[in-house]
Amino acid sequence: MYATPITTVQIGKHAWVSGLTWVPLTKQRDLVGDAKVQMAKFGGTAFVVRHSAGVAQVGIAGTDGDIPRGALTLAGAVADTVAMRDFPLNGRRQRLQDWIGLFEVAQNQWFLIAVRDGAIVPNCDRIGTYHEAYDLLEQTYSVGGWTAVLGSPSIEEDAQASYHNFIPVAVEEVLGMRNNHLPKAGRYTLRAPSNPKAKLLAVAIAGLALVAAGTGYFLYQQYLDQKAAEELAALQAEMANTSQVAGAKVQIAIPHGWVNVPTPSSLIAACMADLEIPAAPGSWDLASYVCEPTGSTVRLSRHDHTNVGYLKALLPEAVVAADQNSATWTRTFQTLDSQDESLSLWAEMETPIFTRIQTANISISVGAPTPPPPPPIPQDQADKVEILPADWVERTVQVGPTPLMPETIREMFDFPGVRLTKITAREGQWTYEGTIYAK
Repeated sequence: MYATPITTVQIGKHAWVSGLTWVPLTKQRDLVGDAKVQMAKFGGTAFVVRHSAGVAQVGIAGTDGDIPRGALTLAGAVADTVAMRDFPLNGRRQRLQDWIGLFEVAQNQWFLIAVRDGAIVPNCDRIGTYHEAYDLLEQTYSVGGWTAVLGSPSIEEDAQASYHNFIPVAVEEVLGMRNNHLPKAGRYTLRAPSNPKAKLLAVAIAGLALVAAGTGYFLYQQYLDQKAAEELAALQAEMANTSQVAGAKVQIAIPHGWVNVPTPSSLIAACMADLEIPAAPGSWDLASYVCEPTGSTVRLSRHDHTNVGYLKALLPEAVVAADQNSATWTRTFQTLDSQDESLSLWAEMETPIFTRIQTANISISVGAPTPPPPPPIPQDQADKVEILPADWVERTVQVGPTPLMPETIREMFDFPGVRLTKITAREGQWTYEGTIYAK
């Protein structure tokens, strides 16, 4: 019945379980009850409900492996985190609905997951050796229709040669962990079905142990049972809030747009590192330099005292134009540092920002405030979803042109919610474009 074995790995401070059988849930007003019915049908030993925009599934654990108490579903957490993030694709950032992931989770243990239309694909929640997981990746990829392949940076070179739109990212990042800990881990905890008789027997045994040993074991066990019951009640309440009234809509918060954009310091550091172009007699002139969160592009032009041979000797990766007088050199970045800081009021930021820029005698243009874009919702689910209003707005910002280089003006952008999305250099002048997120 269960083609995928249950496997447990330790990532950070949590035990994670892979190998669940994922089944769709249809009773929107009682997802937990529907999940229990499905688990009984499949003969599982534990379950977890995954409920996101337009998708409701239950992950069912079979009987072929022991599951530590408090273990979390690896596939459920990864799928939810990816669904709420923007990824760089074809020069812009976008959400993923159809993707495959291959991540190293321990020594010679690799996690394979596939998501189609936002739902975890059955039997594509698996941990195995690299060769086992990679074989399953190739089989799944051959089906077609995938927007991207996500994977550990260590396989980037091989994967980019085999798959279109490969995005290098570590498993800790797609889990959304902070300091080796997953916030709100309770929603991903596997739960065993309630068994009143077994519970009474456990209480009786614990009571005898308390009397015999004179310890606090019973009280501690009672505390653990109560905590587990509270977590289950919280999950049931969360599901009930969106379904207790017939036709009630699922409420979805707009994701923080600044979370997935590198901090100004991180982007500037990467841009300056990429600007170190090899120099030698006969090298071409730098016509322009454009740096974005996804990577950088150098445009070179030939002058009268050089030729294509010199350029290729210096930069074999450069792409020469048909006229043989210009060329481009493009490089991509690994994932840059970003953070989810608390935003400030625009009224508190406006004067300090303009003061810093104007003191350096640099021009600055800030656009009108606009509400953040809502997350993409499948058309057939639009009438079932309510997008909660955001408590912040976005403003475009452009600084320059100025002869001041990025490292010099780094501190001018040191404000919560300020993000740079494009740095351009041309004829000794720099221009900085980005977005200001503020309340």
